Amino acid sequence: MSGPSPAKTQTHSTMASTVAELSVLLNELAHRANYSCRQRRRTNIPPMLTISREQLDSPIALSLIDALNEELTERYPEDGANHFELNLEEVADGHGTFLVASLDGEPAGCGALRVIEPGVAEIKRMFVPHGMRGRGIATALLAGLEMAAHELNVRRLVLETGARQPEAIALYRRAGFDFITPFGEYVGSPLSVCMAKDIHAD
Repeated sequence: MSGPSPAKTQTHSTMASTVAELSVLLNELAHRANYSCRQRRRTNIPPMLTISREQLDSPIALSLIDALNEELTERYPEDGANHFELNLEEVADGHGTFLVASLDGEPAGCGALRVIEPGVAEIKRMFVPHGMRGRGIATALLAGLEMAAHELNVRRLVLETGARQPEAIALYRRAGFDFITPFGEYVGSPLSVCMAKDIHAD
């Protein structure tokens, strides 16, 4: 199946809420990263996938966050190994966002962005349920978060994942993130893996 042709204009909407908008964004990001058309096809974005903003305390968000916390607690049972904190103010308008992916109307993943200092934002709460993995959903969520970062005048993205999540580390590496020294609350956390990516103004 052939992928969509590269977009010729920049999208400035606050959220990739339709498949068409998300396809344009992914093509723009792929073009800037010098991906080939064949590589773009391999992202395998589901045809009925949508990405939309959601309130952090909504039932859909809470369900996904509970599933994420359960999985992380199983992987990292050690005291202090997990960093779950994220509050409503951090993802409010002008400060961040919380995105939910839906596939055929069913919740399929989530991710958050919070500004931690001028020009710098942290990606948090990235999660795709087991039954939804391998379909390009996490890649789509990352693209949506990067779009939101541009709207917030963010020029650097940082994140923390765990040493026992090689699949997450591989995802971020493919998306252009590099390893950095631990920052903020992750300093002194032996199982934390911190990464960053510089993004540029359009």
